[in-house]
This record gives sequence, structure tokens and C-alpha cells, in this order.
Amino acid sequence: MGGRDRYGEERALRVARAMFGNYTRVALINTGNYKIDDYREFGMAMADFLELGFDELPGSNRMLLKMLAGNWDEEFLVVPAGTPVALDPFT
Repeated sequence: MGGRDRYGEERALRVARAMFGNYTRVALINTGNYKIDDYREFGMAMADFLELGFDELPGSNRMLLKMLAGNWDEEFLVVPAGTPVALDPFT
């Protein structure tokens, strides 16, 4: 059962907007790897639905390609399996 069926359309809309209440925008990252027009309209519709701004940002696959190639340099935090991760390395 979907939220709209369970709560009604108006309440479902209020719940959705509350869930994204701290967001300011929907951002579409254009890496050049897909037909951006196929996603732009959906992103803009979501921004409109949630009453948020919409931005299209340039992006790249650089980090993904480095990760897949095993080129885990200082831009990556590599943690051995079973090692607890604290917030400190990220601050």
C-alpha cells in the first residue's frame, strides 16, 4: 500500500515535503555519460513537487574510475575489514 493510498494525497504531500524539509535544491549531476534530457525533466518535476530549487551541475567519473582501477591514493580512506570507523577521519 503506497503512502498516498494510506494517508490521502494531501497528507502524503505534506509528509514528502517534511522529509525533504532541510533540503534546498534538487541537483542533477551531468557526467556526460547519459542522455541528460531524459533526466532533466524528472529532476525539475521533483524540485517543483517538493518546492525546492533545481540545479544542473557538471560532474565526472574520475573518482569512480580511480576506485574501480584500484588507484586508492590519498583521496580515499581505505579501512581494513572488521575495523571500526570513527567520525574523526572525515573531519
